[in-house]
Amino acid sequence: MPAATGETNKWPALDGEMARLVRNFDWSSTALGPLSSWPEYVRVSVDLVVYSAVPMVLLWGPAGIMIYNDAYADFAGKRHPYLLGKGALIGWPEVADFNQNVLDIVLQGGNLSYRDQPLTLYRNGVPEAVWLDLYYSRILQAEGKPEGVLAIVVETSQRVLAEQQRERSDEALRRSNHALHEANRDLEQFAFSASHDLQEPLRMISIYSQLLKRNYRNRLDEDADHIIEQCVISATRMGQMLAVRFADAARCESARCSRKYASQFASCRC
Repeated sequence: MPAATGETNKWPALDGEMARLVRNFDWSSTALGPLSSWPEYVRVSVDLVVYSAVPMVLLWGPAGIMIYNDAYADFAGKRHPYLLGKGALIGWPEVADFNQNVLDIVLQGGNLSYRDQPLTLYRNGVPEAVWLDLYYSRILQAEGKPEGVLAIVVETSQRVLAEQQRERSDEALRRSNHALHEANRDLEQFAFSASHDLQEPLRMISIYSQLLKRNYRNRLDEDADHIIEQCVISATRMGQMLAVRFADAARCESARCSRKYASQFASCRC
């Protein structure tokens, strides 16, 4: 509710920065004319804007003369209070073509809306990429002809940037999973090749030891038979151990890679 005041005919009857600025602005220098001459439908539209907690701005007439509220002033950054009473094309020259299209369509009776509309604004003296949900509605004069545009401006930059970061993280996870799959395949191939290369000499030792034992059975004493038997047993056991060890090594390296990529993914999600 408006705060009580001793001033007569105080309008807009709200104690807030933008209500005060609207009251004190020299509107006679604009196409709207002196504040005291504004018709009721203009005053109703201005009240709708200045009382709203949502960023809103009126663009009045073909030039889009701007009247906005406190929330829009926050959105405008250092462009505020310069924007008050300025035409939209002058106030936001970096998006003049966009605003001209809005004025052309809505003042012809249309309505417009945009979701996550990307724009580059100079709110604080430097180019800044922003994303906005924008809703434009026509304001009708007494005869029913569109005379102004009511714009609701909701910045969605934080959500859009968060979604982009999540998409980058998801893509990084997909690449990590693919790299892990490739690494596991390479490790399996290496383990197979290394195990085969090392087991082959042991297999030959076992074969030749058995041939030696069979072909020279009657020529070897008991000690020689025992040594040959131990060679066969040792070669067989060593081959089995190598197969197990290489398989274990491949699994350990795979687990290490999994932890590495999981750690990298966790860090990029933060």
